[in-house]
Amino acid sequence: MSAKTILLIVILIYILIVILNSLNENGNSSHFAAPYFILILLFLFYSIFSALLTSRLYRAGAFQWISVNPDVLKIILIIGIPFILYAVFTSIMIRADWSTYQDQSISKPQDFLAFTAYIWVPLLMILPFAMTVYKNEMAINQNVLLKSLLTLNVFIGFVIFIYFKIYINYKPFFGTIFNPANGHYHPDIEKIQSVLKLDDYIHYTLPYYDSKIRDAAFTKLKSDPKWDEQFYNILEDCSNNYTIGRIYEFLSIYTFEYPEKLMPHFKKSVSCIVTYVHEYAANENTSGEDLSGLNIDKVLLAIEKQYPGTEKMLFDSLDELSSALKGIKRNDYKSKTAELISKIENFKEKFH
Repeated sequence: MSAKTILLIVILIYILIVILNSLNENGNSSHFAAPYFILILLFLFYSIFSALLTSRLYRAGAFQWISVNPDVLKIILIIGIPFILYAVFTSIMIRADWSTYQDQSISKPQDFLAFTAYIWVPLLMILPFAMTVYKNEMAINQNVLLKSLLTLNVFIGFVIFIYFKIYINYKPFFGTIFNPANGHYHPDIEKIQSVLKLDDYIHYTLPYYDSKIRDAAFTKLKSDPKWDEQFYNILEDCSNNYTIGRIYEFLSIYTFEYPEKLMPHFKKSVSCIVTYVHEYAANENTSGEDLSGLNIDKVLLAIEKQYPGTEKMLFDSLDELSSALKGIKRNDYKSKTAELISKIENFKEKFH
């Protein structure tokens, strides 16, 4: 297979990824399995053919500008290409998962770059490789811009890798370093103070954040005289499944000050879940595992936390949800629906 043929395949796969990711709206109803599977499969083919093309260009001498020593060059390529592909994969997943990034807005330049990265990041490799294949084998060696594009691609992959593999894994450690108590800047606390909507900071109240971040989030929450109304509005907004899930998590941990006022809105949110169940079952691109995104386990925990001794008042909503799950006839849903129905029934048994 010639280098031109391999390049055309890489470009074709890139175009398919861009189209699928642009049309994919995972929106408010968890993650549908099929589009994600197709994206990952396309990326695997993209990686294989990118590696093949890199090998062809290496043998043609296109990377001699990196090092004239063939052993050193091989090592650099073996390290650099995975970083390039890691940057591409991450950019694809950021776009596919964009609806879950509640703190982001494409009106901000940095967020717009992240949102569109699935389009421009792959081009950092494709353009230099295309110039080399179609112009001449020394194109990258002779052009500073092409060298810069490839170097930038490797750098982006390296930074993303460091961020996700080191900073995220050791965030509590970094949190103690960049802590206001130590006189240092803390981006999470500044973000909490700058946002307005509950959707944008409710997750900071959850236990897996540092206590100072949680305190800042609770201070922000209680400083709003209508904070409770924000809870009610979110619970009744069936188009906002992601934040409803965060609210359930909050309610499963902390006692709400006005549980009686909360109840009708809570019941409405369960009706939203029933709607989601029907939508999932009607969508052939979903599987039973997608039901995990509906946070039914957290719904049960929230009921137990908010309504001790009066859990039965929510049984009618749970019965509606159980009926919706029982009504699904798809074979690929049987295992998951049986599991969730069992959880609901066992929960009810606890309070009979």
